[in-house]
Amino acid sequence: MTKTMPIMNDRSRRLHAHGWFSIVDVKSEESQEIRMLLCNRLTLQTKQIDIENDIRGTLRVFGIKFAGRITSGPFEGRVLELIENTPRLAAMVKPMLIARAALRQQCAVLHKMMLDMVRKDETCRRLMTIPGVGAITAVTYLTTIDDEPVLNVLETSVHTLA
Repeated sequence: MTKTMPIMNDRSRRLHAHGWFSIVDVKSEESQEIRMLLCNRLTLQTKQIDIENDIRGTLRVFGIKFAGRITSGPFEGRVLELIENTPRLAAMVKPMLIARAALRQQCAVLHKMMLDMVRKDETCRRLMTIPGVGAITAVTYLTTIDDEPVLNVLETSVHTLA
């Protein structure tokens, strides 16, 4: 303990009493890692959707419009089918499709990592026994709470509900 510690503690107490700052709970390192995994996964998903929308916009400029809703699986095949007769348009769109494929692949890697964590965690597995609660909801809830006593009570209550 340094000589300035009591002074700093006194100053901190006074600042807190006047509402200049509030006490913040720091999440565990494991919780922070899981939260960052979820954030990175979401970023890749968002960028993939952005690229799909850019491709749709590019095609629309050239008078090509998707008929109805096309899911993510057959998206690339449908786009390639629509641009096969226009080589200049194909030259513009194919790099976007390659980037989209890379994002999908890496998003799948992060999704598998998240599912592996959920499978190993007893609390997540119990939360998933509640109707409507999947892996993402369970792990998000777990990282948000991140408090042992609360999780112990949760495990007991979920167990009695199931």
